[in-house]
Amino acid sequence: MSFAAIRKRAVGAARNYFVRQLDAESLLNLDDVAPYVRHHLNRMYFTLFFASGSSAIGSHLSSSIGSSWSAFGAFICIALFSSTKPWKEYTRAFIFILGSFFGGALLAPWFIWLVQFNTDFVVTSTLAIGIGFFSFWTANNWVDRFECVYFAAMAIYVPLALTCLLFDPAYGGLTDIWSYPIYAVLMWNMVYVMAYSQEVKVKVRKGDFDYVRHAVNLYTDLPPVYITVAMELASDFVNNI
Repeated sequence: MSFAAIRKRAVGAARNYFVRQLDAESLLNLDDVAPYVRHHLNRMYFTLFFASGSSAIGSHLSSSIGSSWSAFGAFICIALFSSTKPWKEYTRAFIFILGSFFGGALLAPWFIWLVQFNTDFVVTSTLAIGIGFFSFWTANNWVDRFECVYFAAMAIYVPLALTCLLFDPAYGGLTDIWSYPIYAVLMWNMVYVMAYSQEVKVKVRKGDFDYVRHAVNLYTDLPPVYITVAMELASDFVNNI
């Protein structure tokens, strides 16, 4: 599959499953932002980083936990999150991270069935997503000009993601990694997280400072995009073996 075809599918997935509440001008506006906006994005990225790691652990342990306990744990976390007051940010963030663990354990078998790959593929892909959030957090802290943050995040993410995929047998290791369409693995980074970050900027400027809710919205919208891209990646990878 060509780069253009995978890009079209990824963009289409983002449009179908991710409803943005901003126009094209706001989406492309990379002007510098106030420190409180950056601080808000930092907290959101950091929460998502831990949620991704928790989800990866849950995916790895999915066969040991079982679907019943995973569903029960996810339900309890949803109930606790809904009943916790918005100003209890750290409590809600912890519940979200714990819920990501049970969510990963619950959804991993479905991902494996849809993608037609093994558990290692799902776990490594989830870790790659977490690395992306860490890259955004790092770039947002280190880069002075906001217009360069997303490019810096990509520059940080690419070598880290390559290293993660290089040593994982689910992606073929050293032999097949360079024939693998790695650019599609990175697509979520530019299309999805960047677009949602732009929307969060607009929300914060309007007085919405609930970074935990923003993190939850991004993370719960991610699976449809992830499944669509991962199915394309798995299909293309199998054809290249």
